[in-house]
Amino acid sequence: MQPIGRRPVLPRRQLPLQGVDQGIPFEKSQAAHMSKVLGFPVTHEGLTKLYEGCLEGSHCYVTDVETTHNGFEYAISWRDHEGEELARAISHLARHPDGSLELHRSDVYVAHHCRGQAVNIKILEKEIAMVRQGSDHPESRITLEAGGMPVNGVRERLGTYTWARYGFDFADNYQHGVSDLVDYGGHQPGRQSMQRQFKAWIKNHAEPPLSQELNKLADQFKHPWEIAALKLEGHQFPVTVGDRTSQCDIGKAFMLSEFCENYGAVYRVNDPQFAGRPVAQKAFASQLKTARDRLTKERAELEQEFQSAPEKALEKLKQRGSSEWLPKLEALLQKRHDLKSKIEETIDAIRGACLLRGLKDQLSNHWTESTRSVLREQKERLETGWPGTVCHLGDRPVYYKWKAKFKRWTSNWFHTKGQAC
Repeated sequence: MQPIGRRPVLPRRQLPLQGVDQGIPFEKSQAAHMSKVLGFPVTHEGLTKLYEGCLEGSHCYVTDVETTHNGFEYAISWRDHEGEELARAISHLARHPDGSLELHRSDVYVAHHCRGQAVNIKILEKEIAMVRQGSDHPESRITLEAGGMPVNGVRERLGTYTWARYGFDFADNYQHGVSDLVDYGGHQPGRQSMQRQFKAWIKNHAEPPLSQELNKLADQFKHPWEIAALKLEGHQFPVTVGDRTSQCDIGKAFMLSEFCENYGAVYRVNDPQFAGRPVAQKAFASQLKTARDRLTKERAELEQEFQSAPEKALEKLKQRGSSEWLPKLEALLQKRHDLKSKIEETIDAIRGACLLRGLKDQLSNHWTESTRSVLREQKERLETGWPGTVCHLGDRPVYYKWKAKFKRWTSNWFHTKGQAC
């Protein structure tokens, strides 16, 4: 069995993930273990900054960091200026006995009004780079269970279709099989299971000769993206996701239906022959361009609104305005004294002044582990003097810095005293 830290630490100038080893660190023993698993050092602040650009105008938090015998896991949460959760994910990294590195994704969620911004793709690009930097082993991979999850009490089955479009293959097509970081029980979801499920869907939705043609196709497909892209002219079926119903092509209609069960999926990051890579490249390029175009249009509309109807623009910026708006808001403050209080509230919101109050309000209404963890993390940022907001402007009050310094001094004093005794 090879040690989990067999890959040497790369010189900093070669690191493609700039800054992940800089800033506020993890706890010492935790940081050492994470470095062995990854093959390079990473700090708490560095890991947070790696993810924060995935959702514009949000505050990013890395919380619930736990170490395991051969890996570690952590939760990522993106919040608006009032603490409402916009997106989340859990990542579990593990170094396997053969030296390969695996990152398993779970509990992925993006709020409805934040979709269309390629959030998942931006996260994936960061994590693919992380796994590649940590290991050149051909079996190194990103894995997940593609399927549905409850959103506001309603189960959404978007994952079965989405991850197929992103180039994730059936894990049982490969020697390592489905991830052993997930307990699938006696169920081994994969290609043959989906072929049976597709035939059951055909039986319920199609009549001859269409059903005969589809059954032949069901025996031929090898990858989930092949069925996700399946369409026949003149044949569409109604699909309901959440409270919306739309007409979809055959492959999409099946994969979003109750007939298509969750399946173990994999993206092999170092395998040049991996069939999902060109699928992912095409999907990533297309959706990133669509997201950029959408954001450019939204910025232009907001800019126009800022000039013609600033009160309306201020309400939007108060929720998710990014730091680039601060100079414009300060300039507006000099011109529009009648809007002084609203402008100052918006500036404070962008700088993170509303976060603690918003998070505390959430806890009083619906106490959740995610919100509680983020609240603890935000308080810790205030004490350490790390701004940790979308703007990264200025220092925290001297009081917080003095308090953090005093806390470290007393801790060191008691530690020294204990050794002397």
